[in-house]
Amino acid sequence: MCPRATHRAVPGLLAALLALAAPLGLWAAEAEEKEAPKEGEKGQPAPALTILGYRGSLYVQSRKGFDVDVGDWFEVRREKDIFGYGYVSEFVSDMPKLQIVVGHGRHKDELAPLATQARNVILYTDDPTGSDGFNEAKELQALCGRKLRIAPLGDKMDRPARKEVVVGIVHQRGHFMMGDPIITPHIRAGGTAVLDFQLYAELKVQEAFEPKLKGPAAMRIVGASPLTAGFAPEDRLPWYGMERKKHVARYWTGLFKSDAPQKALATDETTRNAALFEEGEEGKGRTVVLDLISPNARAGRDPGSKNKWLFLSRLLGTGPRYSRYYAARPSRDDMLGWFEALAKDNSDRLIKTFEGGGAEKEDYIYSYTFGPKDKPQVVLVSGVEGQKWLGPCALLGLADTLLNNPDREPRIDWLLSRLRIKIVPVLNLYGYTKDTPVNRRKVELERNFPYAWDDYADLKGRGTAPISEAETILLKRVVEDQKAVGLLEIDSDGYDPGYRIVRGRDLSESQQLLIRAMRSLLNCRLAGRALVNGDQPLRLKLFRDANRPSAINWAASKGILAACVKICGDGEDSLVNNDVAIESALAFLALTAVSLEKPPPPPEPAPAETPRKAPKSPKKAAE
Repeated sequence: MCPRATHRAVPGLLAALLALAAPLGLWAAEAEEKEAPKEGEKGQPAPALTILGYRGSLYVQSRKGFDVDVGDWFEVRREKDIFGYGYVSEFVSDMPKLQIVVGHGRHKDELAPLATQARNVILYTDDPTGSDGFNEAKELQALCGRKLRIAPLGDKMDRPARKEVVVGIVHQRGHFMMGDPIITPHIRAGGTAVLDFQLYAELKVQEAFEPKLKGPAAMRIVGASPLTAGFAPEDRLPWYGMERKKHVARYWTGLFKSDAPQKALATDETTRNAALFEEGEEGKGRTVVLDLISPNARAGRDPGSKNKWLFLSRLLGTGPRYSRYYAARPSRDDMLGWFEALAKDNSDRLIKTFEGGGAEKEDYIYSYTFGPKDKPQVVLVSGVEGQKWLGPCALLGLADTLLNNPDREPRIDWLLSRLRIKIVPVLNLYGYTKDTPVNRRKVELERNFPYAWDDYADLKGRGTAPISEAETILLKRVVEDQKAVGLLEIDSDGYDPGYRIVRGRDLSESQQLLIRAMRSLLNCRLAGRALVNGDQPLRLKLFRDANRPSAINWAASKGILAACVKICGDGEDSLVNNDVAIESALAFLALTAVSLEKPPPPPEPAPAETPRKAPKSPKKAAE
């Protein structure tokens, strides 16, 4: 989540004064810009956020009341091109000052916020402090940050604004206000509510059942809606289902037909009505009902711990955007078949290339390439350790995102015009097929690269010589011999280390800056997306790789921008994990492309003007 300061709105008076300063010579324009059409005029509406230049500094100017805080990151756009990335470093006379980290920006450039403008949330609960061993309020605070306010249940409760998302959770039966003067009217007025199972049962005067199960509960996807994007019908989604070390499945009976797709979001395969999504009539609100009561859970220990707030984050606009859910490891044939289908359906934009591989045909490796041949090449690779399957799935999702651009993002079309992107989805095909980290010759491919190779203790695992394996020879060719400017590896680990970016040891200072910027903008973009280890927001940490042979250490020693993104978990978290990996790859590509852009030539000297009296300074003007 982004570092935040106390919220400050951009004052209209000061913004207007600074805007007037530019024509008076306090801003040296880099080039003549076409005036953006004002609101109400024909053409595209004026951008909500733009750069305001004042006395050699850049500021964020808001046209439509966007919230702007210290730590917010922005993408600098000029028409359809991306020219830089920066963040708000401080407020100067109540104006947010923009610090460009990568690339550049200038007066009137548009700013695209990297963090989603999430909706406000109000939580109604009878346990706001988690004193009963439950931590929903703490979890929501970590997920929503300053967007959350808590309204303890009682005789007098704050009423929600219409645009607020209501979350209702009660632990003790009969605790909600008689007659429900708050939640039902909010929904009828067009609002959205996410309710715990028990509270919804009380509002509907239905009996709730809580049978104990032998194993963890699962939810079966039965209805298509924006909330279930990325899921396929009959997918089983691991759920909490854990209460005081007992597996519990809360459900109703007789409320409605369990598999009615117009209402059911998901159900367990052995129970009915374990979850509900009700879309009101036109102009009415929406209700999402889930089992939200459970103790603080840790990913990997309690199945489904990242899925508890998944549908709420989707309602808030911060949830997973690109990825697909994989309940289990896809087979080799399925994985290769999906890439083959993409290449066949998009033969004019995606090039499938035989790159080499082992002596056996089943070890042959193919790459999939986007973009013009004359552009700098960036290589993305996964499956270096054969048993790691989340990386190949993520690169499949990345390929699909680049081809289809589901959100019509300008940066994706821009990337494909600026870079040649080569994807090697599974480097160790033998290991993937056999579910083992080594290749057919029992070599760990990661340890076969010529960086600190002599010092690696496991002589057998490192191979007979550096770059002795067909797979590492292949990667050397597509990275070093083809003069790639960047290498990003997608890998996965257990839960304890957390989400990480690991950079090559020998990156230059400027390359290190790019990787630090990648971490910061990703943490801003992923804010509110998911929780890990209970009530901790999902954040990526940055590390330098150990002094050992690895693909990224070798590439960095050759002057190539090289890093590895480590996602954590397995199939239960695959929707979130794939989304993090795809976002990371897009950020790596974008920062690489921006760093390669040549700045425009300096502007022509401005013609001499009759000296004018300078306006007051921002501080005096504000006074």
